[in-house]
Amino acid sequence: LTYTLKINGTRTSSGTVEPGHTTTVPVMVASPGSYSISVTTANSAGESTPARTGLFIGPDTPLPLNGATLTDADGRFTLTWDAAESANGGWLNPESLGYRIIRYPEAVTVAESHKTTTFSEPRPVSATRTRYYYTVEPVLGTFSPGATTSNTIITGNYSAPCTIDFDHRDDTDDFTLIDGNNDGKTWVWADGQMHSSICLDGPVNAATATASHSRPKPPARRSRSIPSGWHCMPEQVRSSPRLPTGLSLPPTS
Repeated sequence: LTYTLKINGTRTSSGTVEPGHTTTVPVMVASPGSYSISVTTANSAGESTPARTGLFIGPDTPLPLNGATLTDADGRFTLTWDAAESANGGWLNPESLGYRIIRYPEAVTVAESHKTTTFSEPRPVSATRTRYYYTVEPVLGTFSPGATTSNTIITGNYSAPCTIDFDHRDDTDDFTLIDGNNDGKTWVWADGQMHSSICLDGPVNAATATASHSRPKPPARRSRSIPSGWHCMPEQVRSSPRLPTGLSLPPTS
């Protein structure tokens, strides 16, 4: 029994094989890429129908990461992610693959060619309230598919006076959203700003809270300021117990 192996229609190798046995044949190609491979067998009675497959042969390039998770525990930031996958199902050389990690808001490169899928470092000491997040991007030689951004963790203390305009999605992390009339409708983040979930006319103005030094108070309630003619909802925003002791948010109109 003989066999013939073709790559993209071109015969590259042939030989003999025992019926019922498995044969391994090395395949060489000129450059990395997707190839069509076919194998036929033949005997004195004729040639078989080709068995076909397609695959990517050679070193591949990585895809962007599916996500990155940042946690804060025991005074350390820990960043985790799943290993990079190849763009075409091919081989990623582990010796050449690394991860570039940048910490924000400082835009500091904390690792240039990190080899594992976990990174940890001491939590930066910040004198003011600071949003920290990281980007991670696979790097293979000179190629990178782009960076993936982690979630944000806010650390540090507010400094008085303090204004919170809810200009970022995570500005509400220090607050509790209160459904004042228990109708299941409250604040939502959409289109880059805070909205009323039932407001049909446009975004509702976010409440502005000014912090000042004072004796500790129970969590302060924030009522939203809504333009004339807009729908009004009884929902409120309440400061979280995570606010630093000694700072309070006095009621505003």
